[in-house]
Amino acid sequence: MSITTALALGFDTRFCAAGCARTQPSPLFASASEMPYTELGVRPAMLVAAGSIAATTALIDRGLTARADPRGALAYLVTAGDANRDIRGAAFRRLAASPPPGVIVRTRQGFSPIDFSATRSATLFYFTGAVRVLHRCVCLRARCDR
Repeated sequence: MSITTALALGFDTRFCAAGCARTQPSPLFASASEMPYTELGVRPAMLVAAGSIAATTALIDRGLTARADPRGALAYLVTAGDANRDIRGAAFRRLAASPPPGVIVRTRQGFSPIDFSATRSATLFYFTGAVRVLHRCVCLRARCDR
């Protein structure tokens, strides 16, 4: 059980698993609830890697600013290119097929290079299932996950 799940749902052994075994699905998954605590008994939680409260607030504020950008935002989804390792690939394909409003999704596989010079300020997400990446994603408003 992750710390984020424990904070959102409370400790529950149904959300614990050994290795890669499935756990109880989260009641928030695919939920349209606008009042998750009232309707589902879940307190939404987010784990943010930052060195201070100020840095955390700044990260969240950059994300909110990026969502409001009229140019739209770019999301890079980089798959591993290895079916045995690519656990994110199915989710990436669904997101690419039906992106959120204002988000332009670009998909890449494995070590495909990405030229951030022209898209640096528009890149909001860089998610990868790849083992290694050839470049650093140092973008002004990006949420990178490697």
